[in-house]
Amino acid sequence: MRKKGLSLLLCIITLAACVPPHIIEDIQMVEVIGYDYVNPHIVQVTASASTYQGSEAGTTVHNETLTTQAHTSKDNRRAMQGLSPKPIQSGKIKTVLYEDKLAKRGIFSYMDSLNRDATVGKLLYLAVTDGKTQNLLAGNYPISTSVSKYLSDLFEQNMKGNFPEVNLHSFLYAYHAKGMDPFLPFIEQKGDKIQIKGLALFKNDHYVDSLSFKDCFIFKILNEKVKLGLYELRVKPNQFLDIEAIGSKVAYHITGGSTHPTIWIRIKLQGMVNEAPKFNLQSEDSYKRIEKKLTQDLEKKTQQMIKRFQREGIDPLGLGDQAKSQNRHWNEQQWKDNYPHAEVHVNIDTQIKETGIKE
Repeated sequence: MRKKGLSLLLCIITLAACVPPHIIEDIQMVEVIGYDYVNPHIVQVTASASTYQGSEAGTTVHNETLTTQAHTSKDNRRAMQGLSPKPIQSGKIKTVLYEDKLAKRGIFSYMDSLNRDATVGKLLYLAVTDGKTQNLLAGNYPISTSVSKYLSDLFEQNMKGNFPEVNLHSFLYAYHAKGMDPFLPFIEQKGDKIQIKGLALFKNDHYVDSLSFKDCFIFKILNEKVKLGLYELRVKPNQFLDIEAIGSKVAYHITGGSTHPTIWIRIKLQGMVNEAPKFNLQSEDSYKRIEKKLTQDLEKKTQQMIKRFQREGIDPLGLGDQAKSQNRHWNEQQWKDNYPHAEVHVNIDTQIKETGIKE
């Protein structure tokens, strides 16, 4: 036993000796990377890093950016080393951004280099920007200590609510899977703020369409369980209710395989009325009317959204993947040919559990 323990200790010491030590003050830890289109052969890369400066008043955080242009990501990284007084490390990257103009031409080649980097985690956030990533990353945002923290907090808190969950791992899964297309957050710079505009939709790795932020709740209840979300329900021309979703689940059943597919979607949604100006909620009948109106509204909008996906020939909900798992004779090319014409039936069961209104 002592010999085994000694051998293990020697192995650990030997392996540790093979890893070059890094002192945090002596390296430049990149936290956000942005890719911008220059021309068909050149890509611009902007790296954002936080620098910390101490003083008698305390430690202050500064956002520093480095921008280079080259043919590939690796060439840009080499060029970036020539601008930095410290060795650049990618182990703290939290977010990667792609300009919409670049994303329309395909982003997998830039994403693949990240996927091959063992120091980069698969749970990092990705997003498409409306305009240059360089401008967004060089902005000053008083609302947060750094652009990196701003972006990661923005995505994290919205994905707990109305926005669907997505990261590098889920994007790559959808890209490689048969019968699925990826999606990413679509963001823009608004003065000294960054806002999520909506959802960028892809066909393979090409950005082809987008949903508004308001439509993201509809997409989310079609795509995953919802534990917390808000939906504005129009009950009359000038009267609206805020419905807070407190739980939902979705189930798909697809008949006809890949030759004559018919898609059946069942959603169960529980919610409560969060705000209801000028609306009487004293009777049980009023809740029944809200449930009926909410069901009709959601069924109509989910149908419209799926038909939009069919017209565009994209499948961000992974309906083809669902069909493949339910039919052993599923054929990818047949599905692509017949998916745009598939019948879609949506049934939504809504329950208003309680009211969140304060007197």
